[in-house]
Amino acid sequence: MFDDIFHTFVIRLRYLDMYLFFGAIMGFLSLALSAFIAHGLHLTLSIHQMHSLDTALNNLQGHAVLLVAMSAYTRLKGSLGSRLINIAAYLFVIGTLMFSMSIILTIVIAWQSLALFTPIGGMLLLLAWLLLIVGAFTELKVSS
Repeated sequence: MFDDIFHTFVIRLRYLDMYLFFGAIMGFLSLALSAFIAHGLHLTLSIHQMHSLDTALNNLQGHAVLLVAMSAYTRLKGSLGSRLINIAAYLFVIGTLMFSMSIILTIVIAWQSLALFTPIGGMLLLLAWLLLIVGAFTELKVSS
């Protein structure tokens, strides 16, 4: 039974707008975690920890909005865009989750070894932005 459910999920995921899917998940996570922190956890954290969480949540929210905007762009354009833009989107997801979730989990559950993923996530985000710039420039040249 679990295999059938998993197989159906994978098939549907293949046809789903991945930008919108991951943007929605990241948006949900950022809102849920913000509420969790604001309604109790903030009482037990230092100012430095709160600042770090704020940075992680802002990053998560900002990149969620970016992915939803990329989804809207691809729908208006009628295609998924260049390969560079698709790679950038996946790097945005992976980089944001590595960066933001490593900070959040390091603070919330005190799993210190996760802090090693924060700079890797940051580097992936920088690479994603560069690929998006190059991909957008390439699409500009192709369409003109």
